[in-house]
Amino acid sequence: MECPKCGHECFSDKTECEECGIVFEKYHKYLEGTQHREETRAKSVSHWKLFPTREERVAQAERMTQLMESGTTKGKILNGLGVLLLLLIMAPCLVPAFVDTGLFSTAKVRNAYFDGGVAQVEYWLKRNLKDPGSLEIIEWGKVNKLPYGYSVTCEYRAKNSFGGYVVNKRTFFLDAEGNVLKADGGRN
Repeated sequence: MECPKCGHECFSDKTECEECGIVFEKYHKYLEGTQHREETRAKSVSHWKLFPTREERVAQAERMTQLMESGTTKGKILNGLGVLLLLLIMAPCLVPAFVDTGLFSTAKVRNAYFDGGVAQVEYWLKRNLKDPGSLEIIEWGKVNKLPYGYSVTCEYRAKNSFGGYVVNKRTFFLDAEGNVLKADGGRN
């Protein structure tokens, strides 16, 4: 029998190598444990593999194609999802009303799409009111384009110096860059 560590020729009845001193029984147990750990590691690595190989990606694409071409429920669902995604992407092109509502407006001063607010005026109000935390917007007017900039009206409630709520309706004038130049009417 040959020693697995040093390669020395040993008699078969020996329990250890005369050259290197390795105990054969312990060495074989060690090898069995190492093989078991390697097998376990290989299984866990393949289970948690992050990036599939090219062959795995090709096989997955072929399975998806077969599902979509077949009349199965999964194929129909995938086809439906594809059509839905296409419609969502094409919706802005198909509905010109989006452009009229200002959703894709490039103007610096404009009414917000959902609540009609004007961000620059809200910012100005929060900086200039006696109690900015008490601001409650009641109604926004439409933004008007003027030769020098924009104007917009805003009706709001806010606390005055005595802590009482006061309703104000003011017209705000903004320059072309969106800076508030003047606020007419109302009280701070």
